[in-house]
Amino acid sequence: MEKLIECVLAFYQNSSDFNGIPFDQLADLHGLEDAGLRETLATMVEGGTITLAFGSLTVNPHIKRLPDLPQEQQLAHLRLENSIGICVYPSPTVLKKALEPHAYDDRPLTTRLWLGEAQLQAVFFDFSILEEYANDPRYTFEFLDHGGKISTADSQTQDSSLHLRDRIVPKTFCLA
Repeated sequence: MEKLIECVLAFYQNSSDFNGIPFDQLADLHGLEDAGLRETLATMVEGGTITLAFGSLTVNPHIKRLPDLPQEQQLAHLRLENSIGICVYPSPTVLKKALEPHAYDDRPLTTRLWLGEAQLQAVFFDFSILEEYANDPRYTFEFLDHGGKISTADSQTQDSSLHLRDRIVPKTFCLA
C-alpha cells in the first residue's frame, strides 16, 4: 500500500492541475488486477490515505471539482463504478504531511488545492476586504447586485510597486 500512496501522491504533485491518477493507470503501473486494486483502494479509503472521484458523479473525475464524498459513498461507488471513471487522490491528511513548509506562501489558493480542497469549493471572506480594492486606483472594481469583478490594468501588472501578491486577485466574487 505504501508504494501505491507514493505513486498517487507523485502523480498529484507532478500534474499541472492537481490531478487524480486514473484507476486503470494505477493498476497498470503496479501490475494489479481490477478486483485486487479495488480491495486495496477500499482499505486505503477506510484508512484515510486516499479519496476517490467518479465519472458518474462529475464531468471530469481527473480534477477534484467538488468536495470528497463521505467514505461510505466512495466505497459503494468503488464497488459499482466502471474502472475507466475512477480517479484516485491522496487524502488531505497525506497531502498536509507532504507539503513543504512555506512552499506556497505567496499563493494561498494554490495551497488550498495542494491540500486537497475542491476546485469549486466556496471560499468566504469578510465583505469589508473589498473596500481596499474599491478605494485603490490601481484596481478596477465593479460591484453588481449579487457580486462583482476586480482586476488590475495591464500596465499595472508590470508595475514593480504592485507586489506579486497584490496582482493575484479573485477575478469575480459573489455574495453568499
